[in-house]
Amino acid sequence: MPTSKYDGTSDPDDHVAAYEGHMFLYMQLSSTFSTHFVSNRHRERTTGELLSVKQGKNESLRDYIGRFNVEAVSIPILQQDVAVLALMTGLKEGSPFRDYLSRNSYTSLGPVLGKANDYVRGEEFDKAVGNREPEKKKEDQ
Repeated sequence: MPTSKYDGTSDPDDHVAAYEGHMFLYMQLSSTFSTHFVSNRHRERTTGELLSVKQGKNESLRDYIGRFNVEAVSIPILQQDVAVLALMTGLKEGSPFRDYLSRNSYTSLGPVLGKANDYVRGEEFDKAVGNREPEKKKEDQ
């Protein structure tokens, strides 16, 4: 960029041409710099990325929902319907909660997470009851 102002004594077209030349070089430098460091650029996350969040084979529903929610809240513009679909497809095949979601139509994540909490409580209750049963069987023998 020219460092001096136009003083009115020279050809204005030459001054403008010099200015345009400096601006062209500036634009090239900016573009080259950005291209060179493109891997460091902050990228905004999208709702579609939630489709990669999957429930592990031995992962509890509570842990999966927690992990999913951490990812969902990190997305600035969350598309609710896509998030619901991603949560559903990420659940284990044959999961009671997945079966429930497939029979019902949700377009917002809030009610789905509320219902997930009901299923989490049920899963944890079943696990707690299941852990007590073997002790009773031992006593009966």
